[in-house]
Amino acid sequence: MANFAKVSEYFYIGAAADVKPVASALAAKCYEHDTKKWFITPDGTGTWTEMQDLDALVLGDGSAVIGKVDNNSLALTPAIYNVTMTNADTEYSQALPANCKKFNIKTLDGSAFRLAYVTGKVATPTAPYQSIDLGGSKSEDGLNLASQTLYFACSSAGKIAVIEAWS
Repeated sequence: MANFAKVSEYFYIGAAADVKPVASALAAKCYEHDTKKWFITPDGTGTWTEMQDLDALVLGDGSAVIGKVDNNSLALTPAIYNVTMTNADTEYSQALPANCKKFNIKTLDGSAFRLAYVTGKVATPTAPYQSIDLGGSKSEDGLNLASQTLYFACSSAGKIAVIEAWS
C-alpha cells in the first residue's frame, strides 16, 4: 500500500488499496486507476466521496471539459509505439490498445506517409487511404474502439512511425 501520487494541486492518482490524501485543495479529485473510479473531496479535509459522473472536469493544465463526462470515457492510460518502416512502399501495422479513446500517428522525422484502417491499401496506394503530408500527423479523439489496427507505409525506407494511443 502506498500514498496516492499528486498530479497537480487538484488531482491525485493511485490504486484502490492506496491511501488518499488527508488534506488537499477544495474540490480535489482522486482517480483509482485499477477501478477506474473518481472521488472528490468537497471541503479539502480528506473525506472522499465516489463520483458517478462528472458535470465538469478541470484538467491539470487548467483547461476544462464541460458537460456530462462518464468516467469510462476518459482517456487516462497512454501507450507509445515506434514502428520502423524498414522498406519503402511496404505495409506496416500497429494494433491500438483495447478501448482506445484517442490516437496520433506521425513519422519521427516528419516524412510524409500513407495511412489506412484496413490492410492492403498503403503499400501500393489504393483507396481508401489517406496521405499525411510532410510534417503532418493524423489525430482522432472521442473514440471508444474495441479494437482497431492502423496500417501505414512510407515512400522512403528506414522511417519510424510514432503512434501515441490513449485508452
